[in-house]
Amino acid sequence: MNCKSLKNGNNLGIAIRNANILIKRRIENSPIRKALDNATGMHGYIIAYIKGRDGEEVFQKDVEKRFSIRRSTATSILQLMEKNGLITREAVEYDARLKRIILTEKAHEMVSLFDEERKQTEEILGKDLSESERKTLIELLEKVTKNLMESENKECECSKCKKQEF
Repeated sequence: MNCKSLKNGNNLGIAIRNANILIKRRIENSPIRKALDNATGMHGYIIAYIKGRDGEEVFQKDVEKRFSIRRSTATSILQLMEKNGLITREAVEYDARLKRIILTEKAHEMVSLFDEERKQTEEILGKDLSESERKTLIELLEKVTKNLMESENKECECSKCKKQEF
């Protein structure tokens, strides 16, 4: 991809989409990721999230909210993680409908590799950004995310949807 193809004019959606595709491609094709036995980049983010909340109960709804994904998407991802031996889900005593997500020993062993991959990606993403620019970019992307979530919720209300997946 040459520099000219990176120019998106004022099209925010295309700029975000292109960055997302390149980030995902980098993570999925990294040598570290290939050593992680069928784990995807999203698996790494989820493992890091659960690990970061060590000592707290983490449920599917927490993963949905943290990564702005729908219930069906979270279910698919977590089922694959369970199948690949990265997590287990167990019922909690106080509500049989809830299943706490627990990292397996295999996932704990992968944490340092995922951390290394995340650090490398963060370095590349922020290479030419000052700390102030980095902070501003994150704040702006959080606003964009909030706008999109609010818009989706309004659209859902307009169509009289009784079930929201966020």
